[in-house]
Amino acid sequence: MSSSEESLEIVGTGIAILAFAFFIVNGGTANDGMGTRTEN
Repeated sequence: MSSSEESLEIVGTGIAILAFAFFIVNGGTANDGMGTRTEN
């Protein structure tokens, strides 16, 4: 039980980190685009 739970936590953490980095990269460009659109 504990070993499978630990592996699940590791996988979940890895996915969260990847999703977080992906969100930062896409969010940064999206925010820039929205900022210019809002200014215009």
